[in-house]
Amino acid sequence: MSDKELQDVTSLEDAMFCHNSLFIASCASFENTMKMAEMVLVYLRFEIKKTDVIFIASVFFCFK
Repeated sequence: MSDKELQDVTSLEDAMFCHNSLFIASCASFENTMKMAEMVLVYLRFEIKKTDVIFIASVFFCFK
């Protein structure tokens, strides 16, 4: 999913890409990349820890 479709689903205005398997995604801003990472963890029903979100968001952001 990408661009406008992803932005509509996530409500993140700078969302750019998310792989269908959720293993890579990106936004233009680090702040929204953090939000997207948290959305993925919630969707996958992981127990969320702040360090997990920071790590996943950092990985997402590096690939933009």
